[in-house]
Amino acid sequence: MTQKHSYRLVYFDAEGRGEPIRLLFHYFDVDFEDVRLKMTDDYKKDAPFGQLPYLEVDGGKTTLCQTSAILRYIAKSFKPGFAGKTRVDAAKCDMVIDTIWDMFAQALAERFAPTPEIAAQKKEEWDKARPQKLAVFQKMLRKNGGKVIVGDELTYADLVFIYFLYRLQDADAEVLAEFSLLNEYYNKILHQRPVWKYVQKAWKLDQ
Repeated sequence: MTQKHSYRLVYFDAEGRGEPIRLLFHYFDVDFEDVRLKMTDDYKKDAPFGQLPYLEVDGGKTTLCQTSAILRYIAKSFKPGFAGKTRVDAAKCDMVIDTIWDMFAQALAERFAPTPEIAAQKKEEWDKARPQKLAVFQKMLRKNGGKVIVGDELTYADLVFIYFLYRLQDADAEVLAEFSLLNEYYNKILHQRPVWKYVQKAWKLDQ
């Protein structure tokens, strides 16, 4: 596609919070510089608020940080309605994505716990919360018709959500065994051509 702007995404050489941004760029077939830093690299002097990821637009004329803000910017830049066609749908996209980040944080709490005892507690909390939250997502998806999580067409919330489901299944292949609608939804969106073109190379999938 013909681009009016240039983009430079800076994140670690890992999936994490940078990966849904990469997925969105690839979905729209947008050229961008994918800068992948080592964990030991000094990035704080260049990063707004000292955090990754951040996105530079047009050589730094605009610099954005915070994953959700970057995702919304991309979604609104390349397709009207991709961040929600209405104010309500836009808020629901935010709701879905904010919940996903909360769940990511809870999933990682065990890894960063200061003691084995606290780690065990965090694991127990995550094991209990995960199916509860997935049940809520499945109910939301079913109420919305089963094809997309918000509105009547694909939004960036769907792309972030399938990335989240991919990460859950990477940790536990049976995590969606009791959530048939979520599993069907995940596989249908995953195999849409603009999505599949990227993920089949970038993600660790059982093809």
